[in-house]
Amino acid sequence: MLVGSGGSKSLAATGSNPQPGDPISVHFSVPTPTGDRNIRMQANVARIIGNGTGMGVRFPEPLAGAAFQALMDFAVASGMVAGSAADLATAETKDGEAPAQAADFSEQFLRDRRIKDSDAAQIKDQLRRIMSRTATRLIQNFFDKCDRDLLLRARDAGTNAMQMMYFEGLDQLEKRREQIRTRFGRAIVAQIDQVSDLEAVLDKRRRREAGSSAKLELVDTEQFEEWLSIAEIISKTENRYNDVLLDIRARLGMIAKPWSHKDVVPVGPAAIAWSFDEAITEIDVRRQVKQDLYHEFEAVLTPLLANVYQAVGTMLEDSRIFPSVEELRAAMARSLRRPAPP
Repeated sequence: MLVGSGGSKSLAATGSNPQPGDPISVHFSVPTPTGDRNIRMQANVARIIGNGTGMGVRFPEPLAGAAFQALMDFAVASGMVAGSAADLATAETKDGEAPAQAADFSEQFLRDRRIKDSDAAQIKDQLRRIMSRTATRLIQNFFDKCDRDLLLRARDAGTNAMQMMYFEGLDQLEKRREQIRTRFGRAIVAQIDQVSDLEAVLDKRRRREAGSSAKLELVDTEQFEEWLSIAEIISKTENRYNDVLLDIRARLGMIAKPWSHKDVVPVGPAAIAWSFDEAITEIDVRRQVKQDLYHEFEAVLTPLLANVYQAVGTMLEDSRIFPSVEELRAAMARSLRRPAPP
């Protein structure tokens, strides 16, 4: 599917009137460290969309490997690959094989070509073990700290109403402890088992920020304050561990390209903080207590991540399957550069 933005070179502006079946030349360029690499292919028009602003094309011959990989890399960078690769895999496999092969097919195109399937599987397995232990320890530290601190706040409350508010919070934590523990652990591991799509992740978080228009304005305000608390946790923690996170993202980005992004990498503060938010979403506590829970989580998360990132960094270094950190940093810097819009 080729989509244009209109202007002087659009089909309508040039007076073109393509029809399904007409031949078309497709040319695109790929930036490389040594300059643009140009790729040209022949295709046939399949259909025209929106008065010539879009065009579906069909390639009569299989694409060259380099051309196909370049298109898949573009799809990854554009945040489209999760759906595109899975859909393509489903279409090209037999009915019974499609569900099992779709995920594998998708991950092959998310991975750097220098990384073997077996090495990627080993890294993900070790990462899963590290983050499973992290989730268990983190949520236990959170519960222990809440048990102490909320009880102290109840003891020092200036009114009976405030004291009861904290006692209710402690009661809710006790009743939902196993549910929170399970949901948090599953949310952490799920992001390793299934690579998240960047646009889907960001869209979900934007909706969390906006809240639901069907609820009262006061509830919307609370939802925004909760989102703000999560954003603050993420910002503070990312700033503290910025350098080590860059190195981890550069390496994990070779296992799954979206993992080079700070909002998607499964060991990042964003993934962990949003997993916590998801785990406590059903807990019924007062506004002040909910804010206290976010502060308690931040207090246990920040120091714990030092050991976690050391363990992850050592594991990645010992694997000996990645290029040097300097080379990866340079590659990431190039990939983050964006040309100025015309």
